[in-house]
Amino acid sequence: MILSRSFLARLAPLEAEGRYYVMLDEIQHHLEDGLDEGRWTQEDIFADGELAELVARLDAAIGDYECFWHTRRWLEKTAEAARSAPWHRAMAWACLCTGEARAARRWAEAGLRRFAQDGELAALAAALRAFEGDVPGALAALDEAFARTGESERLARLRAAVAANAPLEELAVCAAPAESEEKVRTLAPGFAADGAGLGRVSAALAARDWAFEAPWCFCRVPFGEGFLDMRLRMSEAAASRLDPAWLAALVEALPRLEKEGRPLAQKRRPGVRLAPAEVLVDRQGRAQLGYHAGHCSEEPLYVYVMIEHGLSAPRELYEERWPASWFDAPPAPLAPPPPPAPGYVPAQAAALQKHIFTWFGPVSRMLPGADGVSVLVIDPEPGREYYTLLTWGMGARPMELPPDLAGQQLERAELLMLLPADWKVEDEREVWRWPVRWLRLLARMPAEQCTWLGWGHTVPNGRPFASNTLLCGTMLVDPLDAPEPAAICPLPGGGSVNFYQLLPLYAPEMDLKLGEDADGLLDLMEDKGLLNEPFVRVDRPCAAGEVEPPPPAALMEQLEELDRRADDEGIAALLKEKAGTSPRLAGMLARSLNNLGRYEEAAAVLKQVEAAGASDPLWQFRMGFSLYYQGKLDEALACFEASDRMAPGDGDAETYLRWCRAALDLPVCLESFPDRTARFWAAFAEQEDALAEKAFAEGCEAVRPALEKLLGICFPTPEFRLEPAGEKLRLTLLWEHAPHRRWLAPAWKALAPAHLGRWWEFDFDHTPPAWTGYQSAPAGKKGLRRDLIAGTTCFEGPQRAFLAQDVSLSAAAAADGAVLGYFYYTPAPGEDPVARRAALEEALAREGAGSLAVLGGAVGEKRCYIDVLALDLEQALDAAARLLTPPQCSGAGFAPFRPKAKGTPLQKNK
Repeated sequence: MILSRSFLARLAPLEAEGRYYVMLDEIQHHLEDGLDEGRWTQEDIFADGELAELVARLDAAIGDYECFWHTRRWLEKTAEAARSAPWHRAMAWACLCTGEARAARRWAEAGLRRFAQDGELAALAAALRAFEGDVPGALAALDEAFARTGESERLARLRAAVAANAPLEELAVCAAPAESEEKVRTLAPGFAADGAGLGRVSAALAARDWAFEAPWCFCRVPFGEGFLDMRLRMSEAAASRLDPAWLAALVEALPRLEKEGRPLAQKRRPGVRLAPAEVLVDRQGRAQLGYHAGHCSEEPLYVYVMIEHGLSAPRELYEERWPASWFDAPPAPLAPPPPPAPGYVPAQAAALQKHIFTWFGPVSRMLPGADGVSVLVIDPEPGREYYTLLTWGMGARPMELPPDLAGQQLERAELLMLLPADWKVEDEREVWRWPVRWLRLLARMPAEQCTWLGWGHTVPNGRPFASNTLLCGTMLVDPLDAPEPAAICPLPGGGSVNFYQLLPLYAPEMDLKLGEDADGLLDLMEDKGLLNEPFVRVDRPCAAGEVEPPPPAALMEQLEELDRRADDEGIAALLKEKAGTSPRLAGMLARSLNNLGRYEEAAAVLKQVEAAGASDPLWQFRMGFSLYYQGKLDEALACFEASDRMAPGDGDAETYLRWCRAALDLPVCLESFPDRTARFWAAFAEQEDALAEKAFAEGCEAVRPALEKLLGICFPTPEFRLEPAGEKLRLTLLWEHAPHRRWLAPAWKALAPAHLGRWWEFDFDHTPPAWTGYQSAPAGKKGLRRDLIAGTTCFEGPQRAFLAQDVSLSAAAAADGAVLGYFYYTPAPGEDPVARRAALEEALAREGAGSLAVLGGAVGEKRCYIDVLALDLEQALDAAARLLTPPQCSGAGFAPFRPKAKGTPLQKNK
């Protein structure tokens, strides 16, 4: 049964509170878990009429166009046997609300043929017949409905509307149940398409590439010198009813709205360059302007600002990942299940059944799996006061053993786990379900990963199995509470099946086993009496040191309920005073703070438990997440690498590793130094009169804290001097402890607004850079700059840091919105590479003025290099792409001064 009583009971309070989206998320997770564990198949899901009706009811309660689209996609896959009268009603209304009136009539009449007494189906079918011109048929259908069900105000009102040839919008409202009238009235303009109206809308938008990409309409509209993606969050029927004049005004106003919306969006994502990405238009005549805010082009993170119908300056914003809504993906497993394993032959199955009955007890029931692996349950009985769970089917497919183990009959295995008598084996909550899930996971592992499992092997989970335990890995051992013969079942015809018990472990125990061996850990656990009870104890003592005691059960229940409701605010409020020095509670608090976008607070919470938490991959991931969204990419990368190293195979860690490396390889989404400087001057201009007045009255030191805060917009740790200069104040930028700012300071001064000259002078340390030459021997290895011979530089830091694999200098520049890197190219044969490089350096300095500073260059055996500090990387790449072109230069690209960074071909950035 997919929707068990306990699961529905957990959903009931959410429905009472109107938290329908959370309920749909819960259902989706429930289905995915069951698919992954083999409790049901895709066919089972779509054969469940109760499930289909629940999903449709929740979608209808929300009442959005997208929700009806989700209902339609779901119900289309539902098996014929599950198609009840409520199913036909839901399907017909879903088709109508997504702009398919003909399909809606087809499903309404199909339902009416099967369920002739259903008045709601009769009303909807009559309304749709009338819309398609069959008024006599509609009136006849209503007369039949009157005869079957008697007089009704709704049917009478609908009959009058049909007789008056009312439009579909009015017919649909009359046919709708009373509780749905308002939602139907809102959606009614999108029930039928107006071809001419759609043409007017397209013309008003000056649209290109018009398409209906279900569930939304898509086009590209003029924006500046190019085009911007526009998504109309509606069907073509609804789009055809939009006001063309408003749409034309929206397109014309987009450049102004983007300029006015950027500061608002920047508040959400400071330190990241926001690139206008798309415009979303909804049915209420509002728009949202979206900026790509990911640290790299691969990260689908967008920040949106709200534009009201009047096209006034944007005033609200929200944030979402794209695509991220639950209706974008059908309920399906993340990957196709593995092919079913060949089963045991009858003689082998009989031998195994006898072995299990003899040594472990009679099987009470089976939890079937779709992947060829089931879980057998043996209930507690006198003398064996615990549950025994065994896999069935893992050993049917021999494992691939290393050559040195051939002939030892280790190819086949089944797994077991012992659970205390009060364990709720069939409860679907994770605190009870994880042993079954873990048995299935390990049983599938050898076939999926072409590996093998045997005695003494450990498998980490990377994080605690559930919220009520710190056990986070397992070791395979012989059955702990059975005679020695129980461990091996001889098979008729040769071979045998080995039985291994899963022994859950704490992280320190995992480390001890990896550092020593399985026998040493088992001896230690036996000495401490931890094997006296052979079944799982989620709160047992740790054999290899102290572990944090579990939080109070009442607190964990509160947290579990808040997490189920996706209430991160509630979790943060609950744990703010209770987390303390508990690594576990601190981690849960940090997770919620990260979800709320309070990244600095999350990092501070994690720092408090760093000594105990740094060995936990989950702590590393959460810290990396926090640092990543603070723009501290190098530090974040180290955390994600540590997390992946401790718990390999975690999809989230691998995704952020990829994004982090991509952002460091080519950080084009970094907010550039000129953009940061422009923000600084705008903020400074608002306060400069008050600052000057205070400085003249109280002295320069009185305004230093305020200036330091303002300069922090450009420089995280500003160095400056403020002093009187006659009747003015002189603000001088220094760079003693941040030498890369020698090349940022001129751009900072050049962007100062002229009107600030009334009270202020702006200057910087003009110490000229010293140019030096250097020589090197080629490293003889593959990779960028490995063939270096000689060069000239006015900034030796990047070269030394690069060779020492030190990223601190690159990180310091990135914190200021600049990128230390180099362009590389292969010179044309026969040219003097040094002379040609010098000419290109001069040309690049001119072409990229304001966006880069040339720091030097080098010649290699096959390539030449031009070292730069890019103040605006995108403009610097464009400038280089115009200069480093064939035939004089081939294979041109850019790479940052970071070890292991990959080069990026220039032609991709034109």
